Amino acid sequence: ESDEGLSLSDVVVNVGGATASCRHFPAHRAVLCSRSDYFRALLVGGFAETLQVQVSLPSCNPEAFETVLLYMYTGRLALQPHQIEQQVDETAVDLDLLQAVKMGNLAAATHALACGADPNFLDSTTGFRVVHLPCMPGVPEDVSGQIVTLLWTANADFSIAAANGAAPARLAAAHGRKVVMAALVKALRETPCFSINEVYDEAPEDWKSLLEDSSLEPALHVLDIADQLGLTHLGLLCEQWLARALRRANIFDLLRISDEFHCMQLRLICLHYFKRHRHCCKAAAFKSLPKELREEIVWSCQGV
Repeated sequence: ESDEGLSLSDVVVNVGGATASCRHFPAHRAVLCSRSDYFRALLVGGFAETLQVQVSLPSCNPEAFETVLLYMYTGRLALQPHQIEQQVDETAVDLDLLQAVKMGNLAAATHALACGADPNFLDSTTGFRVVHLPCMPGVPEDVSGQIVTLLWTANADFSIAAANGAAPARLAAAHGRKVVMAALVKALRETPCFSINEVYDEAPEDWKSLLEDSSLEPALHVLDIADQLGLTHLGLLCEQWLARALRRANIFDLLRISDEFHCMQLRLICLHYFKRHRHCCKAAAFKSLPKELREEIVWSCQGV
């Protein structure tokens, strides 16, 4: 970026097309060609740009290209670490579920599970999990059985023992919760399964139209350009950055992105996350995934 370095540049990359955000980046052919197969073919491969001093990338994001250009000169990905919100968002929905079950609020519990709440969430203050609460006094008897059924369909684990060593069925029997016992017996006779053959509209192909977590956007613009320019190593660095940013709120975003850009490392990390958090498959966002992705998640969770 020094004046001397800029004076030695022999090509200008125009990024952003004719939009108001279009920017012009002085660069050196030798650097661009040594880093990118795309630029090598463009600048020394007999194209018209071979004899020109300007190259246009109208579909690229200028801010992201600045990061890409810095990578081509330094070999480093200059993106700020993802600022995870201290896990507040993730634990908040779990706490919502915990409170809804305690109050016997079936509608609120259903909503929390649809938002990705963990049906096996542990209340650190009492040592009991969500699955234990309907089995004890406190939750209204008339809805306790419905809550058990709801948690079961969300893949809750009713074999988990509480802090006192008692499993849910034992807790329900000890407290005379007959409605809960009946619901548990009925649930245990059935094998919970994921519904992957329901008819849903396929998710749009363009990641820009389906992205919900805007904090991922800078890295995804860089990944998009790396894919266009054939910068494989930069793509891997972006995958690592995105993997470190993974959390419950963006797991569906990242799985779709890994599919679109063929990011195998990120894809495997996402599938492993689903295997450890099977309840996420009951979230509403799961239904918006393309069928082949839903099937792959189910097979991964089932150990196929």
